[in-house]
Amino acid sequence: MRKMRDLFVTLLALLGAIGAQAEPPLAQLEDRVHWVVLARELLAIDAASRGEHRAPLGVGERLVATFARGEIGIAQTERRLLAVTARTG
Repeated sequence: MRKMRDLFVTLLALLGAIGAQAEPPLAQLEDRVHWVVLARELLAIDAASRGEHRAPLGVGERLVATFARGEIGIAQTERRLLAVTARTG
């Protein structure tokens, strides 16, 4: 569990570093991925195209955290790290 948390924190730090190195955008990009937590699955909704991606949760699998920034959405469970991007179909 600790390794997964450390990986999640590292990934968030890398995303922040990448964003800090890029040229500042003319306007800040709104979050386009929204997570919905259902009984036994995660649903990622793409606000740009209205598409969706479903990820079933395994038996006993628990959601730890979700994160969305711009066109990237990340969800961390006790077992997996899931990522989606907007406009990918």
